[in-house]
Amino acid sequence: MTDLCVICSTSVVNTVRSVLQEHKLNDPDRRLKFLKADGLVAVPVKCTVSKDILLEILQQNHDLGSCINNIEIRHENLPKSKKLSVKSPHTVMIDRLKSLVIDSGHNWTDKLHEDIPSHWERHGDLVLIPDTTFTLTVWKSIGDKVWENVVESLGCKRLACKSKISIDGYRTPQVYMLYGDNGLVEHVDNGIRYTYDITKCMFSMGNITEKLRVANMCCRDEIVVDLYAGIGYFTLPYLVHSGVKHLHACEWNQNAVEALQKNLELNGVTDRCTLHAGDNRQVCPRGIADRVNLGLIPSSREGWPVACAALKPDTGGILHVHYNVNTKLRTGNQNKNESFEPADVFRHEAKSHHGISDSVLNTANCIDDSSTDRITNNTKHCVCSKVKDHKVAQFKVCEYCESRDCDSKMVHLHDVNADNSGDTDYLMSNKDCDTNIKQTYKDSKCHNVEISKWYPWAQTTSKEIREILYEVHHSEWTTRILHIEHVKSYAPYVDHVVLDLECRPCCYKVS
Repeated sequence: MTDLCVICSTSVVNTVRSVLQEHKLNDPDRRLKFLKADGLVAVPVKCTVSKDILLEILQQNHDLGSCINNIEIRHENLPKSKKLSVKSPHTVMIDRLKSLVIDSGHNWTDKLHEDIPSHWERHGDLVLIPDTTFTLTVWKSIGDKVWENVVESLGCKRLACKSKISIDGYRTPQVYMLYGDNGLVEHVDNGIRYTYDITKCMFSMGNITEKLRVANMCCRDEIVVDLYAGIGYFTLPYLVHSGVKHLHACEWNQNAVEALQKNLELNGVTDRCTLHAGDNRQVCPRGIADRVNLGLIPSSREGWPVACAALKPDTGGILHVHYNVNTKLRTGNQNKNESFEPADVFRHEAKSHHGISDSVLNTANCIDDSSTDRITNNTKHCVCSKVKDHKVAQFKVCEYCESRDCDSKMVHLHDVNADNSGDTDYLMSNKDCDTNIKQTYKDSKCHNVEISKWYPWAQTTSKEIREILYEVHHSEWTTRILHIEHVKSYAPYVDHVVLDLECRPCCYKVS
């Protein structure tokens, strides 16, 4: 069957198409056809319009001018549009499986159609499908021919089925092979090679932005500890791209340890990494780290004491704390001293954390110089020394003091454009503190930390880690929120974030 079309020269083909689209007469199911013999182009038209009406519509367009006399309306065989001529893998899979079911003596039903996967993960020549598909007994009765057809439809060589991550403490994947003899795969991210057995180790696609951020960090001459190292999600970006001097990777899943060892060799960084196999609390080295990564979700809280102990006692360092934060606050009375519960998305529990008053915006300490005496609690004030001689002064941020020795609060504003010699210590009573903090942040141009929906959690974490540092090192430390990175979201109120927290002993001075 031929198709109605407008025959015109190449010089006016765009004008003709515009006129047809304006009157909704273009046929999206057909493609243009170049008539080589005549040097003309056939433009497809819907068959719902007559030739006379179509010609009249074209004649009304002044842009065609005298070219209208050379336009002809006739029938031609035109090729189908690409969307009709090219079938998607999903459509091919449905067609093949439908024929297989009917040829096997079964009836094709809507339930069978819905039981076929519409999405999957591709890992090289291996495809992972969800365990919520192919659940009906018909597929089992047909046997392995089902998997052969799926593999051919998707253009892969191996097929596996995955369920939720196991809650066995190792985050072991629940993956089993449907077609093929092994689950060994290789993945490349940012020039880094990861190899692992997909049935034994998990690989998180969603944290690619954080891996790229780690790769862009400048960690030259630093000693880094990576807790919950896995197969090297963050270990390898630190070693390959960020320039660390040496990295200590801690992991207790033996399958992941074996994969990590192979990945270190693949990327040529074995000589700069020490692998500690076993429980972080038992194998993690103490007092050596300039930086500690805590890449465990939904919560890395159990590793906070280990991370604090790993920091160098004389200079401290930076913690990168991963956490699933639930940002849906409870209504009613809220206690700002209550801790946040992580949102455990792996068990799909809708946990709400304890809310914190939005008037409390920051917990980074002002620095107490050892030469400055604190005023006692009964004065209802505290004194914070100038920070120009302290290393953390380079961040030039608004600071909020919560000294262990003083319950009152004070804001110290260090203007990025101000001369250090003009630094001022602002003293205020408890009752005025929250109001002044809000105004200080509003007026200040020296923000270093994003005040966002994650900040109440970051505030609580900063305070809790400062307490842990005191218990571990038996001395006063300061904690400082440098950055909050959003990695991904699992649900409307569940966000995977990373807190970059600077931790320094109070006696630490810039040399």
